[in-house]
Amino acid sequence: MNEKRDFHGKSGAVYRYGLIDGKHPPPLGAGNFIYVRAEPDGSATVLFAGETERLTDGVGERWSEAIETHRATHIYARRNVAARTRWEELADLVSALTPAMNPATPD
Repeated sequence: MNEKRDFHGKSGAVYRYGLIDGKHPPPLGAGNFIYVRAEPDGSATVLFAGETERLTDGVGERWSEAIETHRATHIYARRNVAARTRWEELADLVSALTPAMNPATPD
């Protein structure tokens, strides 16, 4: 998987996220994060999108479930300090990507 990946919201906005792994720890502070499953063709299926006040803690919140239930392979994160910005981005992404682990949201 790439170290950076763009995810597209329903609004048409593009959000650039960075890979979280042993070489790339979560950024400090608040932000949004996405769990994905790498597919054989190189694409990524988005399984969960979330937001948190502390990325260092929040990115792992449902990671075990994502691995066990949906074969998740990667976590991507993006720093967003303002809570309203995080919530709007999350809603935009969930509306566009319909991740299996997020509750359905009305249009």
